[in-house]
Amino acid sequence: MQYFNPSGRVIAGYKRPNDMNRLGHIAFRIKNIDEAFNHVKNIKGVRFISDSEQYKPYKIDNIKTEDFIFFDKKLEADPAEKEKVRDIIGKIRFFYIVDKYGIQWELEEGHSDIGSD
Repeated sequence: MQYFNPSGRVIAGYKRPNDMNRLGHIAFRIKNIDEAFNHVKNIKGVRFISDSEQYKPYKIDNIKTEDFIFFDKKLEADPAEKEKVRDIIGKIRFFYIVDKYGIQWELEEGHSDIGSD
């Protein structure tokens, strides 16, 4: 993962979601993101990365194959691979929390390219 804007701090201390240089992001694939989101609201010491009342599981917008590139030239030239990634991205929903230790957790649903249960 790479953040371009806004740039984060590269220092020890409180970890903002876009800060770099230490453990700070762990992701889990889950099955029911809405249920997980509602459960997390009640965990003491855990907070969402946004205090907005409108914060909720986010869906990545649908993309077109021309909206991204593979740095691997063989993959970039393969229309089926581009379509596969496009289809995966269109199903992903996620949200972030920060635990009492400042570790950022991502809970994600819909990533069909990562093994199965």
